[in-house]
Amino acid sequence: MTESVQLAGGPIGDAIGYTKKRAEDAARDFGLPISAVEHLIESYGGNYRVLLELTRESDQLKSSLIEGLPHIEAEAVYAARHEMAATVDDFLSRRTRLELIARDHGRSCAERVARLLE
Repeated sequence: MTESVQLAGGPIGDAIGYTKKRAEDAARDFGLPISAVEHLIESYGGNYRVLLELTRESDQLKSSLIEGLPHIEAEAVYAARHEMAATVDDFLSRRTRLELIARDHGRSCAERVARLLE
């Protein structure tokens, strides 16, 4: 019975073209780079729209956390509000893995993340 139950944040759609079109539409509608929207879809599945809606609270939340990577400030707000992230380390290492993939291990955005998690 649970085979057809969709999980929160799970995949959205089966076809790559479908997801690409959805990302293009959302990027245009929210004024974000397509790479950021594709990242949100890949990372948050069906919950990506919740993150996009957060960017309506402030254009600043559309800002990239680390230059060259698709992660945006809204992800820290989402992590605090919906995933109970309480520390910068939790966000950088477990929620986004920026600690592993960013050249500076996330140090350049740590202060901003701390403010966003408040």
